[in-house]
Amino acid sequence: MNNKLITFIVVAILIIVGTFYMFKYAKAPTSNLMEENKQQQKFQSKNATQTQPNKKITVEMTPSGFFPKELIVKKGSEIIFINKDTIPHWPASGPHPAHTCYSGFDAKSPVDPGASYSNVFDLAKTCGFHDHLNFSSYGYGSITVTE
Repeated sequence: MNNKLITFIVVAILIIVGTFYMFKYAKAPTSNLMEENKQQQKFQSKNATQTQPNKKITVEMTPSGFFPKELIVKKGSEIIFINKDTIPHWPASGPHPAHTCYSGFDAKSPVDPGASYSNVFDLAKTCGFHDHLNFSSYGYGSITVTE
């Protein structure tokens, strides 16, 4: 009888701990968005770089990814992507590989180390961006252009 009671208590504790873990750490199911769109949602947070209209903003392409990864800019702002890495990168709007979310935002060729690519953002919308050459390993970002 004593063994049954101990087994019951252990099972009850495991159920309670499992339920607590599930509610505390489980993530809600995600839709079938492309990985870039998932990252875009993740980046819409407190870490955004915000600017005034007609400002030049610099985004560094480094071995660890884009910095900053999220930007909130006013219409007319110019974003300059500077390659601070030792390999070429190719910044472009999502989705990969079409780059159609933000018309004109596509370097269209690799940006060599030390070189840069810039684009003026004059349409109010939010789009993800990525490195076309290193799509799966380099990372993503998000640009929100406001009125």
